[in-house]
Amino acid sequence: MNKILLVIILLMYMAPSHAQEKEYTVSGYVTAATTGEQVSDALIYIINTNQHTISNNYGFYSITTGSDSISLSFSRLGYKPKIINISLTKSISVNVELLPNSNLKAVIISSKKNTESVTNTLMGIHSISKQAIETTPVLLGESDILKTIQLLPGVKSGDEGSAGLYVRGGSPDQNLILLDGVPVYNVFHLFGFFSTFNADAVSDVKLIKGGIPARYGGRLSSVLDISMKEGNSKERHGVVALSPIAGRVTYEAPIKTDTSSFIISARRTWIDALLNPFMKDEVFGYNFHDINLKYNTKIKNGDKFFLSLYTGRDKFFTTIKEASTNDNFSFDFKWGNLTTVARWNKVISPKTFVNFSSYYSKYKFSQGYKAKNDNITSSKRNSSKIREIALKADFDYFPNPQHLLKFGAKLSTLQFTPETVEVVGANIDSTFNNQNTANSLIGDIYIEDEFNLTKKIKVNTGVRASIFHVKSRDYFNVQPRFSIRYLVSPSLSVKASYTKMIQYLHLLTNSTIGVPTDLWVASTDRTRPQESQQLALGIAKSIKENKYQITLEGYYKKMNNLITYANGANYLYGINETWEDKIVIGKGESYGVELFLNKKKGKLTGWLGYTLSYTNRQFDEINKGEKYPFKFDRRHDLSLLLNYRLNQNKGFNMVFVYGTGNAVTLPTANYQGLLPPLYEYTSRHKADYNDFYKKALISERNNFRTPSFHRMDISYNTSKKTKKGNKRTWTFSVSNVYNRQNPYFLFEEEGKLKQFSLLPIIPSINYRLEF
Repeated sequence: MNKILLVIILLMYMAPSHAQEKEYTVSGYVTAATTGEQVSDALIYIINTNQHTISNNYGFYSITTGSDSISLSFSRLGYKPKIINISLTKSISVNVELLPNSNLKAVIISSKKNTESVTNTLMGIHSISKQAIETTPVLLGESDILKTIQLLPGVKSGDEGSAGLYVRGGSPDQNLILLDGVPVYNVFHLFGFFSTFNADAVSDVKLIKGGIPARYGGRLSSVLDISMKEGNSKERHGVVALSPIAGRVTYEAPIKTDTSSFIISARRTWIDALLNPFMKDEVFGYNFHDINLKYNTKIKNGDKFFLSLYTGRDKFFTTIKEASTNDNFSFDFKWGNLTTVARWNKVISPKTFVNFSSYYSKYKFSQGYKAKNDNITSSKRNSSKIREIALKADFDYFPNPQHLLKFGAKLSTLQFTPETVEVVGANIDSTFNNQNTANSLIGDIYIEDEFNLTKKIKVNTGVRASIFHVKSRDYFNVQPRFSIRYLVSPSLSVKASYTKMIQYLHLLTNSTIGVPTDLWVASTDRTRPQESQQLALGIAKSIKENKYQITLEGYYKKMNNLITYANGANYLYGINETWEDKIVIGKGESYGVELFLNKKKGKLTGWLGYTLSYTNRQFDEINKGEKYPFKFDRRHDLSLLLNYRLNQNKGFNMVFVYGTGNAVTLPTANYQGLLPPLYEYTSRHKADYNDFYKKALISERNNFRTPSFHRMDISYNTSKKTKKGNKRTWTFSVSNVYNRQNPYFLFEEEGKLKQFSLLPIIPSINYRLEF
């Protein structure tokens, strides 16, 4: 099938374009009039014709016409449309500034144009507005990007309160999460309850879970593309926000008006500060922080240079002191990310744009203990890290209004250190398990074309080729991509897509969320790269002049070379033992139907998402080789988000979620084993230990469902202009309004199955000041 798709792709690239005898190209940048920031995904079209184009991720556009007099329209949801009349005698550059449209503040899902869900070729794509992130009711009033994305169909959250993303049957490591184009390897704070992304520093958020175009690669399930703000090049602006667990501040300003600017954003929790006054002999604490920094400037010939940095860290610690002996014991978890990228945008010609970038990304965790007993000190520390350095070049070529060609290349080097163990004691000082370190090299090239085949048929097709070198092994893979849209009417379209993805990284985890014990490892000669193939078919409908949008998609995804720990294994290695000795290799499948109803206009806005899905795993060494439900195989998953605006400054928000319970493994029966000789005379028997004679019979993996999960969260926000012209906003929210006791895990007590619930009803208050 791959060969057939490659032939189709090559034939489409060879199809002749209909050039005109004379042609003029209008190109330039679309920016926001109030901040100077680039506006991506703006629709530019020639009025009274079918010729149109879209500004790219950096605000650049190019459109070619055979007419010497045109009216060019610029529009983007959230901005006022702008029309420019142009007389042409040659190709020219036109930079356009768009004013914000305050009447559209209640809109939740943004789009490339008014009927984007209908006209867009790609399937399973959602652009989340910043306002949706800020107004969605969340735990303890802390705005969270991933919590908002969890409300979309096809995306599951994992456990109660978790910010994990399980997209169309995949696991968290199978999501390519980009911050300004840089992969982030761990995106969780507070053991998975919050994400690492500060909403105040973010400008655009885009999720792609089906029909992933060729410009993206490296993961199996989805792409979450997050762009940071560039910094206001017009005037100074800042935000201060306080929640019950954290505070954050953002400041942006021009360095040279309309030429260069910067933004800095920082966030820190104060859980440890709140707990410290209550601690005596035992010290317990937790904190996390984030810092985002970005600088941009215009340089000669219209080129632009950007430099951005993100760093974040979590720390959990406890110390127990014995006052009488001065003995003590301490334990800590630390984990964090560091990313930085330098980017250069250059317009090579009116039809050609290129983005050069170089980035660095690192994730590291460590856990350790230190004990002092009788003046003898001993310690042990386990650490793990992954580091990536990459060079990229991405080209956008606009040959004519019917084609948008994208192509590029990437070269990256990765270093994996799954575990290093340092042991220090009275008679030992040693470091071992460094033999698990692996260096690898990845090369990628891609080409992608989006074009109108006819007036009703639009195609996005491409291919990505990659080579992965680790130790003495090379893997070469070709990944074709194909999406097609048929426009039945201006308000109704039918879409289909095929996507093949390769992932050279694996994540070993004992848990269901991105906590510090997760270990990133590379494919080797014993462990092949993960692979997925996905087919999808859907329809998109716009109703009442795009007041409502409906999409219905069905998909089937097959995954190979998945890994997991073998029965009884965990992330702690023994001496002369590697992670490959602990795993088993298998496959998975996922299929389902997703419904998305989005109301975009009016006082009441919001969306309803529903997913019916099936997700299975199969490993020869587990469950007798029979396939079994994945832990997050949820038959039904429903989310409802509603925003009601009383006026421009006040509004109510509500979220309701429902999901089928997780699949868990429980014994089907208990039986009595044989007792060793004379066991009844031992102290263990007298203490009523039952470890010998009580045995659990497990018939199959994940043979039981926890009770269904459901919860409602509400919030009310009110804004006001202060005397100094600043804007302050109070947000009052309640999580788990009716105090639903959702199961976090199950356990047996006195012969009965019981559940542990984590989050009760939780009220919170949040303060935000914009200046």
